[in-house]
Amino acid sequence: MITVRIVTPQGLYKETETSIINVATTGGELGILPNHLPLAAMLKESKLRLTEKEGVEEYKLKGGLIYFKRNKATILTPSVEHI
Repeated sequence: MITVRIVTPQGLYKETETSIINVATTGGELGILPNHLPLAAMLKESKLRLTEKEGVEEYKLKGGLIYFKRNKATILTPSVEHI
């Protein structure tokens, strides 16, 4: 599992566990599975999909950054909205 933290300028929005992260970077669509190589990428304004225990959750991101290392992902975004 991957620990995901979504952080906005107002602080921590959500911390959860997921089996896959689907997000759009400036370089294209990205799917991150556990044990993925370390990564830092800029995000486009797009949807973020997280496959959690309860099911698939989707969020609208206003761009930002994603950092991934050792099964921990931090998403820094100016704004996030649960869809």
